[in-house]
Formats: sequence, C-alpha cells, structure tokens
Amino acid sequence: MQSVVRLFTSQTDEALAIADLGKQIKTNSFFSILFFSNTYDKEKMEKELGQSFADDVIAVSTAGEIANGSYHQGTISGIAFNKTNFEINTFLIEDVNNLQPTSLNKLSNLVEQIRASRSHIGILKRAVCMVFVDGVSKKEDSLMEVLGDIVKDIPIVGGSSGDGLNFKETTLFCNGKNYKNSAVLVFINSEVPFEIIKSQHFELSSKKVVITESIPDERIVLEINGQPAAEAYAELLGKKVEDLNSKTFSDYPLALNIANNCFVRSIRTKRKS
Repeated sequence: MQSVVRLFTSQTDEALAIADLGKQIKTNSFFSILFFSNTYDKEKMEKELGQSFADDVIAVSTAGEIANGSYHQGTISGIAFNKTNFEINTFLIEDVNNLQPTSLNKLSNLVEQIRASRSHIGILKRAVCMVFVDGVSKKEDSLMEVLGDIVKDIPIVGGSSGDGLNFKETTLFCNGKNYKNSAVLVFINSEVPFEIIKSQHFELSSKKVVITESIPDERIVLEINGQPAAEAYAELLGKKVEDLNSKTFSDYPLALNIANNCFVRSIRTKRKS
C-alpha cells in the first residue's frame, strides 16, 4: 500500500467531490490534508467531510489550487498520508487573535511528546510541522513568532487559508467542523525519508526598499523609503499609482532576502485614501 497518495478532483458538487476523493484513498487508514476552492459551499463541505473523513482530515479554503503540475480554480487538491507509515498529531488554535497561555502550554507539551518519540529503536524519525492559519486574520507574523519559540528544531511549513481574491472570510476544517480566525498545526512524524523543498519563480532585483512607517498589527504599510507606500512602489516599477492592480502585485511582490533566500511578502491591495 502506498505511503502517500496525491488527491485531486474537479467535481463541482460537494458530495460528488468528496466521494471522488474517498475513492482515490480507498481505505480509512489515511490522514488527508485538502485544499478546496472558495467556490464550494463551506457548510456543505463541512457536512460531507464530516461524514466521509471524520477526524482523519483537515481542509483549507484557497485562492487557487495546485495539482498535477498545474494551477487550478474551482477544484480540490490534497495529499493523504498512510497512518501505518506516518504519525499524525493535530493541534487547533481556535482564536489566533487571543492566544491563551493554557493553549500554548498544551502545545508545548505536545511538541515535547513528539520530540521524545522521534527516536525509536535506534531509528531517527523525521518530523515537520505544517501550519495553516486564517488568511484574513492578519495574525500570521505574530503566530509564527510564538510557534518558533515552541516548535524550535522541528521545521515549519504551511501558509494562509484563502478566499479567492475576496479577502472576506476563509475557513479551516478540523475536528469535524469549520473554524474561522483560527490556525491548525499538523505534526507529521515518520521513518519514511522526506525533505522540505522550496520552489519559486521570482528573481530578486537590485532595488531595495525600507518600510519607514507601518501598522504592524494590521499588516498595513504606510510608507516605503519615506514616501507614501503606493507612490514609492509605483515609482520603483515605473508605473502610475492608478495603474496598480492585483496583477501588478502578483508580478512584482516585495520580498525579504535572508541569506540569499527570497521570502515573498505579497501585497493584497492598495489602501484607499
């Protein structure tokens, strides 16, 4: 039996889509991570996922899906891990705007248990923490600061849930129901060899910018290089402020350069005056 199964369906009906995914897995010995388009009805998805996958799944709403080497819209993609080969632990943070010490204590305890289980009969197990957080919460940065101190030596990968380009409401499905303003951590532990691969199609330019005024809690940039942010950004590109749009932001994102590694900081929208 396969250790990992790639999942994909273009069925637009929620019931048919989840049934299609279930056929691809074939047995109940898998834990699945799904990424579903915001075009699916979230309440119907909650019902179908709960009936077909129970607690052996988390699902994240998206702004587009990737499968079979291509970009897709209006589909569901994902991956299923055979529980015979992988130890899976999930941790739900229900309110990322109000992280409670008791919740973080429980997370610390779980991480210590996972770290202790990485060595079994002389075989070093590999571990990774996958983090999915509400994409409209604006709390990704503060959450990662906290997680970095707790998770420490376990690599962290993941991203934000999406809502197409609406930026109004995303959802994370975990423990049989949908959650908003939340984050889900999936700890994957295994003796099966795996590694983290980072791929991107952006190249760093020689132009450097400094954020000179911002509202960190809201993730709003007010000034770049001492100028109003939109004006400075447009000037860097040789464009007019009124010509800035979502395609411009996608084609020319800002990025952090850390040890020659590029970390994209996408621009969501131009702030209205």
